[in-house]
Amino acid sequence: MPSLLYLDNDYVLRMAGMPQVIAEFPTLAGLLNRLKEQARAAPSCGSCGKPAAKTADTVDFGTIRAAIAGLPAERKLRLRALLGARQVRVFYIDSTGKHRTDVF
Repeated sequence: MPSLLYLDNDYVLRMAGMPQVIAEFPTLAGLLNRLKEQARAAPSCGSCGKPAAKTADTVDFGTIRAAIAGLPAERKLRLRALLGARQVRVFYIDSTGKHRTDVF
């Protein structure tokens, strides 16, 4: 059990493949599933190979981290237990544009 788990982009993407997290957190499940599909599809421009422009239904990692930080305390503790960590640290940008850190 890690003493401190940082929810960075790679770990958020890994969470999308954890059935127990998807089953326990249906509100996050939709975001995580869309993120997993985006990672699989990874569309690009046919002529130059650059990544395609983001569309309106694109999910970014910051949205998911902010949603995790906004969970009620008991749900955060349940997520921490599912992830097998003693503490979880989430960095996100709030609705006012300020960088925030949440540790639970």
